[in-house]
Amino acid sequence: MRLPATLSLSLPLLLSLCLLSPALLFSVGSVQARPRAQEKPIAIAVLPVKLLTGATGKVDPQLFDEVLLAAVQGVGGYRVIGRSDMDAVLGYEKQKDLVNCDDVQCFAEIGAAFGADRLVDVAVAYTGGEWTVTAKMIRISGGAPTVQGRIATPVTGSTKDLFVALPMAIRELAARSGLEVKSTSEIAFAPLAITSAPQVSTAVDSGRPNTLSSINLEAEKMLETAIDTEELPAARAKDKAAAWCALSRVTNNPYQDRATKACDEWTRYIESQSQIRSDFEIVQGYLALQRKTNAQKLAVLDAFLAAHGHLDVPEVRATVDARLRLIGPPKSQKRSADGREECSSAGSLGCDPVFLKTSGLILELVKNSVVVVRCREQAPCGLANLRSGDVVDKVNGKKITSTAQAARLIDESLGEADINLVVFRDGTMHPITLRKL
Repeated sequence: MRLPATLSLSLPLLLSLCLLSPALLFSVGSVQARPRAQEKPIAIAVLPVKLLTGATGKVDPQLFDEVLLAAVQGVGGYRVIGRSDMDAVLGYEKQKDLVNCDDVQCFAEIGAAFGADRLVDVAVAYTGGEWTVTAKMIRISGGAPTVQGRIATPVTGSTKDLFVALPMAIRELAARSGLEVKSTSEIAFAPLAITSAPQVSTAVDSGRPNTLSSINLEAEKMLETAIDTEELPAARAKDKAAAWCALSRVTNNPYQDRATKACDEWTRYIESQSQIRSDFEIVQGYLALQRKTNAQKLAVLDAFLAAHGHLDVPEVRATVDARLRLIGPPKSQKRSADGREECSSAGSLGCDPVFLKTSGLILELVKNSVVVVRCREQAPCGLANLRSGDVVDKVNGKKITSTAQAARLIDESLGEADINLVVFRDGTMHPITLRKL
């Protein structure tokens, strides 16, 4: 089917008007790269929804279009052209003609009118008590129009359930169409209230009575047990809590305030550690889900590390290992015109991850920039105030173009001398010194 004549006659005018339409930009990732000329974002036109069998009258098309537009905007850093933009150029009556478009040539002409690179076309049907969302993404720039991705998603429930399912369906469509999808964690993790073990005094005579006759031998014995447990390297937190809490319950006890304080501190610390174990169990359960994408799983891992990554605990180390396994081995790379390695799968998943154990860094090559993914708080990088998202530009005066190069210069030399870095953060350069171990 061809573009309706009422639209075809005004394509040049529509194109000139559309180029003036506002662009809504969304950031693809949290990485702050070195200053450079910005690339023109891909423009996606979102056509009005087509209501098919059973859906007419059950779904408000304007409300659906708003939810759909938000879903496309949530995919990543793309310029999105929605109903309001089309209405400003065409008017609502002419906009209804777009719904009758059903072949790629027609789509291409519409896209040209709005300066779009891709079009999203969505239809909804309701049969047998179940919704069916079908959608396709069509590339209409850079050659002959082609359908790059299709989905057909069944949804059970009310219109509210339909709207809830729509963002994930559109993310799947974008991924199948080869677009970079911004990862958002489906799980939020709260940072721990207490991150380090309490420092309990092991002094022996802090509450000693004045006369020998009034000494409480039970309290003295339990104090010695508590101090011995506190000083024992192999003692567990729950053993220390138990010893101090037992002393706090002894009557006529000169050490009661001291024991109660230590009991409370160790108890709160144990509760905090229980939270990180519980969070880690949630992460493990999420990773075992078969229908979650790698991007979704990486987002959850990163959310866990954002909350707990500064802690040097087994759960964090296991999460880092899981993240590296999920990303997999370095993706295939090619050389750019200036000879630098270029990641063919750059974006939120990154490529070529490397864990620098000596400095505590995890680095990834993201869009030709070597980026700090994580830094342990008590490691040399944390003590030097390196942060997630920093772009490593130079190491000891040498320009950095790959994570392998950064690893050689940092990890292999840190035991012998200080390492001087230059990083980009918030668009400005910062000198960083990693101190010799």
